[in-house]
Formats: sequence, C-alpha cells, structure tokens
Amino acid sequence: MKEPLKIWKTESYRKMANPTPGEWYRAPILGNEEQAKELGGLVVILPPGKPVPYHYHKNRESILMVLSGEAVELYEDKEYPLQAGRRWAMDWPTTWVAVRWSGR
Repeated sequence: MKEPLKIWKTESYRKMANPTPGEWYRAPILGNEEQAKELGGLVVILPPGKPVPYHYHKNRESILMVLSGEAVELYEDKEYPLQAGRRWAMDWPTTWVAVRWSGR
C-alpha cells in the first residue's frame, strides 16, 4: 500500500541542481504517482533573467513559495514582488501569469 502522506523538505529543493543550466526547469512533485486528482505540484528553478513564459491558467488555483532569492509575478498585467519565505496565492479563474527571477 502506498504511504498516505508525502513530506517535502524545502532544504532538498534549495540544494537541487538545475539539469538544464541557463534555462528554467520544472519538475513535478505531486501528481499521478501520488494519486493526486485535483491537486498538482511543481518545483521550478529560475536562473537570473530567464522567466517562466507568459501563460494562461484555466480554472486553476496556484500557490507560489519562493525558497531562495526574489522573483516578480506578473498577474493580469500587474507585477507583484516575491521574496524567499513568502507565499502568494492566486484564486481561479486565473488568467495570464508569468514569473521572472530578479537575480537576487
């Protein structure tokens, strides 16, 4: 039987190496393997100056947790600063979003 609880330790993600140096990288941390039907999770590594492309979320809520550094979330044409240790939630229906690492 699969364990009913999965524990993520943020320190392991802070130390995670980017397998695509110089480009942004994302890896699922919650999905089909964990039998998640209505919830997903990703860890994203953003090198300085490499944003997550502007994209559309349809009927999806999001929670952003910055583990290190600072970033800027572009949400419906307005910028929101994100710092390590802070969390930011977006209600659905979310429209156009993008994230850019500020290089700090």
